[in-house]
Amino acid sequence: NQASLGISESPAVDLQISKSDGLDNIYPNYNTKFTVTITNAGNITASGIVITDTLGIDYTIFTDTLEITETRITTHTLVWQLEEKLGPGDGLEFYLEARALEFLSEAEDLSNAITVTADQVEGNLEYNTDEDYNKAVYLRIIKTVQPKRATVGEALVFDISVSNPSDYPAYDVFVTDVFPDFMDITRATTTKGYTPR
Repeated sequence: NQASLGISESPAVDLQISKSDGLDNIYPNYNTKFTVTITNAGNITASGIVITDTLGIDYTIFTDTLEITETRITTHTLVWQLEEKLGPGDGLEFYLEARALEFLSEAEDLSNAITVTADQVEGNLEYNTDEDYNKAVYLRIIKTVQPKRATVGEALVFDISVSNPSDYPAYDVFVTDVFPDFMDITRATTTKGYTPR
């Protein structure tokens, strides 16, 4: 007689989530689209799925493609309760669009975290949270004037200095300077070949 011993896999849900915008750097006022993918790598159906997205303080969320109403916990934290169930091997994908603020934090990394949970107890929580990182590209601008006190008929000289103290290049930079109606611009000069308009 031969005896065999087998070990059966315990029934479990194993949700996994990923989030990425495919970018290394982020720029002020830039619209970015994050791709969020959720899969059930377990062997039973997941229900009561909750997605919690914590977007960094340098972003504002303005749309997503889940087509369900989210709950806004804080200014930068959104929660979605899915009615949809995910069977073993099933998955879903949606997009989350956000805009970087006009003035980004002077931080090395801008982080965006997302988490998924289910009603069922999970044996493996290693991939229930993902985080996307972007390097911030931020600019500084300084404007000075001489002389400090204006006299009618006297010329004023404005000096505008724009710098990029971040470690990454900024492209298509436009500087707009608005003068009041009672002033006439007589001459404008720039450095590094930039052309005033």
